[in-house]
Amino acid sequence: MGLQPIQHPSHRSISAGRFALEWLFLAGLYLLFAGETSGEEIVAALAGGLVAAALRVLLVRSGRPYSDGFRGAARLFPRIAKSLLVDSVTVGTAFVHLLFTRRMLLGRFVEIPFDTGTSGPPSRTRRALVVGGISFAPNQYVAGLRFETGRLIVHQLCEAPTSKDEQWPV
Repeated sequence: MGLQPIQHPSHRSISAGRFALEWLFLAGLYLLFAGETSGEEIVAALAGGLVAAALRVLLVRSGRPYSDGFRGAARLFPRIAKSLLVDSVTVGTAFVHLLFTRRMLLGRFVEIPFDTGTSGPPSRTRRALVVGGISFAPNQYVAGLRFETGRLIVHQLCEAPTSKDEQWPV
């Protein structure tokens, strides 16, 4: 796959300017995490930032196989945050109850309808976001995925309602 010719000169300057900003941002992030601004660290930050920015450009030019990931994650963020809060309260309450009753929490496995999609990159990205989103909350995690029946196998520590959304069941 060859590089696309640039049609307008201002496009090149915007692209180069954006690359330079990304490079400097990544270098600055390196320095922030390193906590030191010695000469060696600055050189390492500039080299690491350049490599990271160049790899990002190569990934974008290779067809962006996971381009929907950010939008999908942004779409799921409110649902994941709500699930995290509700599940934290549910599990916390169950643990407090456990302290007083001395009964064990057994948990349960449930199967949730899930549209697994195709084998293409957008479906793989969506599946990864759904599995990560469900497993992020403390009450449940994805134990398996049945492609043939289109179901997610989820373990829940405390009984909780499941989502009816087959596309994004978080």
